[in-house]
Amino acid sequence: MGNNSIRNSLTKDYIISDLRLSLSDDIYREKIHLVVEGEDDIKFLKTFVNKEKTVLYESYDGKNGVSEIVKNYFGTNKYVIGIRDKDYLENEESQKIFFYDNCCLEMMIVENEESFRIVYNEFYKGELSPSELLLKILNELKFLSIIRMCNERFQWAINIRALSINKVFKEDELCILSDNVISELNRINCNNIDDDKFQILDNYNNEIQSFYRLLEITHGHDFSTLFSAICNTYTNKHINPKTVELALRCTYRNSDFSKTRLHNTLTMYQEDIGILFLSV
Repeated sequence: MGNNSIRNSLTKDYIISDLRLSLSDDIYREKIHLVVEGEDDIKFLKTFVNKEKTVLYESYDGKNGVSEIVKNYFGTNKYVIGIRDKDYLENEESQKIFFYDNCCLEMMIVENEESFRIVYNEFYKGELSPSELLLKILNELKFLSIIRMCNERFQWAINIRALSINKVFKEDELCILSDNVISELNRINCNNIDDDKFQILDNYNNEIQSFYRLLEITHGHDFSTLFSAICNTYTNKHINPKTVELALRCTYRNSDFSKTRLHNTLTMYQEDIGILFLSV
């Protein structure tokens, strides 16, 4: 996709001004203006959109910037839409904001059996099968994923960003202990996770069991970090989570994207506005 079709690394004021200018230049309403969270989203979506019909913008503030731009600045303009990670949002106020399947972009890709198998073959040297390794990673991250979900839904204001998965990962057992996660978060947050919060977490831990529910709550960077940590116990190549995420994006094909819920909702939207901005 040419440089004229991508607007990235912009400040808030610049991106708003640039969007307005681009819309005014599009006299015949032939283009869709698509705002996404970051550079990785642009790299991924370039494969699946029509470059002649789509202008891609990187948000100035991740998912929050996507929502703010689309809802607050271009709320009535059907030619400005957003795609973002769902994370733990139960519903979005704007019909012009679309979500990746599951929790986020990475988990949408991971759900595809062939994509994960290719990345598994590239990096993993252990004895578990692809399906066994995938389920193990989701289950090892389950308690942390539930903390992330509750932290967002109940506005607990727990600083999770400072938590290092590598610090709570036990290499000898290839596991993450819930007690270690709680201890580390309480150290970072001055014992913010009290008994009442722990009871809520425990209730969700008992409730969430299925593979698909795990995909819905697992944070993509947590997944790539733990995947790389496990792989690194079998090799001296020092696999980086960003490398894993890049590999996942590269495995994803048009035929895979066409089967997603995201593709289905975007297809209906492009038909409604009469601009066929998808390439598949």
